[in-house]
Amino acid sequence: MRKAVKAVITIAVLLLMFTSCQQRYIIPMPPISSGNGSKPSVTVPTEPTIPAVEESKTETLTEKEYSSKEISDMLSKGITKIVGAGIDKTIITLPDESTITKSTGTDKKLSVITVNGDLLILENLTVKGDVGSDGTTDDFPKGINVQYSESNTSKVVNIYLKNVKMENFGHAISSGPLKTNYESNSNLFTTNIYIIDSTFENCHKGLYINNLGDLEVFGSTFSKMGKQSTEGDVRTRSGSAFDINQFAEGGDIVFYDSTFTDCGGQGTSGAIKIKVRGGSDETATDIPSIDKIEGSFDSVLIQDCTFSGNNGKDLVLGTQSGADGDTTSKYSTYPKTLAANTKIINTSLQIKDESKHEYKLNSSTNTLYTDMTDTDF
Repeated sequence: MRKAVKAVITIAVLLLMFTSCQQRYIIPMPPISSGNGSKPSVTVPTEPTIPAVEESKTETLTEKEYSSKEISDMLSKGITKIVGAGIDKTIITLPDESTITKSTGTDKKLSVITVNGDLLILENLTVKGDVGSDGTTDDFPKGINVQYSESNTSKVVNIYLKNVKMENFGHAISSGPLKTNYESNSNLFTTNIYIIDSTFENCHKGLYINNLGDLEVFGSTFSKMGKQSTEGDVRTRSGSAFDINQFAEGGDIVFYDSTFTDCGGQGTSGAIKIKVRGGSDETATDIPSIDKIEGSFDSVLIQDCTFSGNNGKDLVLGTQSGADGDTTSKYSTYPKTLAANTKIINTSLQIKDESKHEYKLNSSTNTLYTDMTDTDF
């Protein structure tokens, strides 16, 4: 009897020790993928680090409304970092009298913030335009307009937005040299853009750019972008949260943990639109001569993002032929080399392939591929 009791006690002790070890050394499982059948994501992109700026180049704003001229005066004095009191407390706006008469004779609002230096950091504030709640198909007004400056010897501009709201613009952010600059190889530069925990709302384009270096978007929300896009010309049809019309040699594009809702209308608009221009794959006449440019990117990553209500055009690759009436040009492309380095992880989205490569998503590698050969394009 005593032996039986002793055996039972021994078994109980062993079970207790085993259970304790299990609880102590349990190994967490990797996150489960969703939406596109991709394998579990094990690498989380690192959020961009905002560079340190000396106090003399930092302006701390109070709880009030600031005009674009006040901001311009700050930037002209060497300020590179502007910190507000909060999204709902510090508002930067464009005065009614800030207009420019275009060749058509119509008045167009200018930009709220014009960047001529190599760095702009905005935190904890709202930049507000005057586009109505039903949107626009116009380029103006612009929220942040990045321009070339001879004083920027690095030829690189870095834009950082953290906890910033951009609303009611033609282009919330705009950057890129003119066609003539590319053709003459003069006044060229690239722009890196980092958007963190920010909100873009009611703009024709959240970002329009042809000289993108790196783009990193983390924890941000984009809604009502490009809603008024039509089947019209190359400008009106491309309204999107991101209209990347790449002429330059670019780097990496990252969208992480961000939401795109109610973006795009008619035409080739959508939520994210990426067009790699130039080179032998294109003969469109609305861009610099193909022997002058050949746009490129190293990689594209869309991870842990949410897309809804974007008219079936969450990710638009390439676009239709160039100018209106141009029926002979090839479609601007999304190169096969870039497709192989485009990853879509833990994200359910609809791809609209305007480049006519018939790209599909490989659920094993999370990358894009096509069954077409080069001669099919």
